[in-house]
Amino acid sequence: LVEPLGYFDFQSLLRQCAFVVTDSGGVGREAFFAGKPAIVPLDSSAWIEAVEAGLAVMTGCSGERLRAALGALLPPRDVSALIETNFGAGDAGARIVSETSSCIDRRRARGEGPWHAIGQFGILPKATDVSMLTHDHFTALSDRISVSGQTAYQLLLDVTQSLDGAAELVAIARDAGVAFSLYLDTAHCTYNALANDVRATLLELANGAGLAAANADQAGLLAVFLGRDVATVGDAPPASDGNGFDPRDALANLADGQTALRLRPWLWARIAVTPFESRLRVIDAARDAALEDIASGLEMVT
Repeated sequence: LVEPLGYFDFQSLLRQCAFVVTDSGGVGREAFFAGKPAIVPLDSSAWIEAVEAGLAVMTGCSGERLRAALGALLPPRDVSALIETNFGAGDAGARIVSETSSCIDRRRARGEGPWHAIGQFGILPKATDVSMLTHDHFTALSDRISVSGQTAYQLLLDVTQSLDGAAELVAIARDAGVAFSLYLDTAHCTYNALANDVRATLLELANGAGLAAANADQAGLLAVFLGRDVATVGDAPPASDGNGFDPRDALANLADGQTALRLRPWLWARIAVTPFESRLRVIDAARDAALEDIASGLEMVT
């Protein structure tokens, strides 16, 4: 047994040994390039190419299989040829240049341009400006609304798509003393709005705030479910936190008589994130909730 070795000392021992026993993917690679057979005491290898090439063997945790491998494993005679078979003959750079040039020529011949698989650079989707959808900007917006005397139903936090991010915006609005309402369209809700845990979350978020629904039927259902008055706001305006959102413009629109400012908390974050990243947050939250339901069901069964 020896203390941990530096790279060159380790290479010296590796090149002089008869074989290697390791559960390390990195040591397995070093053994391959040194032409030394490796015994992997696992049921799977981090580097299966060495196993398939015959330069490594997996024994699992079986002492009998390990002893058999110690007595039988021999390295292939032509290790250089083995490495070239798995990693090429050193001409990868030239092949990459050739394939890249060929790809560009083919796309140019079809009039597609070389920039992207789906077409010319000029027609690719443009970036979405979400730089204003941050907690700092919502704080600034809340401060402005707070002193403007707007009613609760003029700032709607839409939790139809997801409850993700709602707690953060609610906390900011409360700190600013701004009147707001949670808006929920049960006809298009992407989660079970009548689940007990959702009920508790909605009541906590709406503590000291209003509740609003898309129509009278939904408002009546939610009122019974939540034990709270729920207002009907009719057709809520299109979500206002889209591309190029600016808190100053939003406040000006309210002052000009716009019925409501509808924001989707799951789009907002401490720092700006892309719509794709925001969507992933919603999907991840739904997945985690589903896994918790499954785990709870298994506990009940057992």
